[in-house]
Amino acid sequence: MGWFLVTVALPVLAPMISLICMKAFPLAIPSAQLALVSVVRNGQLCWAAIGFCTSALYELAEPCPPSARVNAIFQGYLNGGMTLLLVLASLFAACGAVLPHTDGYASGVPRRGHNRVLLASLGITSLSAIGFALIPLGALASSDFWRLI
Repeated sequence: MGWFLVTVALPVLAPMISLICMKAFPLAIPSAQLALVSVVRNGQLCWAAIGFCTSALYELAEPCPPSARVNAIFQGYLNGGMTLLLVLASLFAACGAVLPHTDGYASGVPRRGHNRVLLASLGITSLSAIGFALIPLGALASSDFWRLI
């Protein structure tokens, strides 16, 4: 459980935790910029997803011990899926950095349209965290795992 908290939960929650800590200091920043959603609105969660994907791809490339029975088909699908998520996360993170969302809502755009990048980055980060967590937890090396599903 400690591994999961340090390698998955902490990179996702660190920006929000630091923002809460920043509220204690007397900063000349408008309160709208210190809102929790402002930290992840522009796809910043995808930076954590990039780390999850690259770590998962590195783990997949490591040779397994001879005693581990690796499900090669699943490993191939996971490798392709993590590569696709890495490309998507890179695009969302780069576009969020270049085209940041402004405070407030633009006229003519529905309110739910302003949160599409946020929802996409949440989905990409969740999928990459799940894929990354499957590898060290032994899902690839255990054939019994697949009988349970």
